[in-house]
Amino acid sequence: MQIYFVLTVDYEVFGDGSGCIENCVIKPAEKIMGIAEEFNIPITFFVDVLEFIVMENCLETKKDVLKVKKQLRNAILKGHDVQLHLHPQWKGAYWEEGKGWHVNMAKWRVGDLPYEEILKLLKQGKSWLENLLKPVRSDYKCVAFRAGDWCIQPSANVIRALKKIKIQIDSTVAPGIKNYSPDEWSDFSYAPKLPYWKINNDVCEPSKDGIWEVPITTASIGIIKHFKILFNHFFIQKQKFASGCSGSYKGPGGLLGNIKGKLMKLTKLGKVMLDLCTIPERMLRFVILQWIEKVNNRCNKILPIVAIAHTKNFTCYSEESLCNFLKWLKMNNIKPITFPHLVEVFED
Repeated sequence: MQIYFVLTVDYEVFGDGSGCIENCVIKPAEKIMGIAEEFNIPITFFVDVLEFIVMENCLETKKDVLKVKKQLRNAILKGHDVQLHLHPQWKGAYWEEGKGWHVNMAKWRVGDLPYEEILKLLKQGKSWLENLLKPVRSDYKCVAFRAGDWCIQPSANVIRALKKIKIQIDSTVAPGIKNYSPDEWSDFSYAPKLPYWKINNDVCEPSKDGIWEVPITTASIGIIKHFKILFNHFFIQKQKFASGCSGSYKGPGGLLGNIKGKLMKLTKLGKVMLDLCTIPERMLRFVILQWIEKVNNRCNKILPIVAIAHTKNFTCYSEESLCNFLKWLKMNNIKPITFPHLVEVFED
């Protein structure tokens, strides 16, 4: 059995429009690439394309988007990958002097949008990436998608639209994870105990045909251990965001909804994603080993492991943890891969 590792990074500012491109996106992305390149590991950047399309048409942020484009082109030339991420609340967003961006909170969840609107946004995003990157690397392919804030459900129309534009992989599902906030809900608690599967209607229900679901790797840990990790991340380290980055996690439910959502999460501690920004290196190793044990007898010679990170959350503590973790991956012969190459492996 060959174990593959996909290092994914959500490339974006905050969902409510806060945060600056320079400190929350470009600088941390450069740091992540620098570390990954030491170990010859390619990164898959899931780029929130819609926010950069909107920002590109605003005088206040146009120059920053030019830097984004330059960085993504350079990333592709250096062997990294860029795929499609979508936060639909950026549709119709506008800039107000002195207050920044106002996003459309009513469109927060892509799964709630009508099919034609989903299709239009996905087409727009895929075209933006291909027009940007194909001129610098002719073999570039936009084949993978991740929904903003994991809000892909109800997923039938999203999958239908992804199939229409020939996206071959979704990597939104985090098995066992559930968000209880009514305005940002997602429920992957019933996802199958499989390393990957085909989807045609529901992202958590395997199908005979459709596109591939390659989920984010997750694991179960003790509640006390999970609480200690969160306490250390938010209170001991005293650094939640990348250096110089600041912003808000205020969602469609406002500040009260955000607080309520966090409190509800505390009642369900014990399930974590393979998150390179928020959990320590020793726990990253634990998550992978548990995932391998759980799905090992359910895979057909291929076992993909998908890690997630966010540029805005990549702190100095994340740097040290990532470096040690990637060193461990190399020592254990876990092969790095990108989604276009994974598609080729699936098709062999």
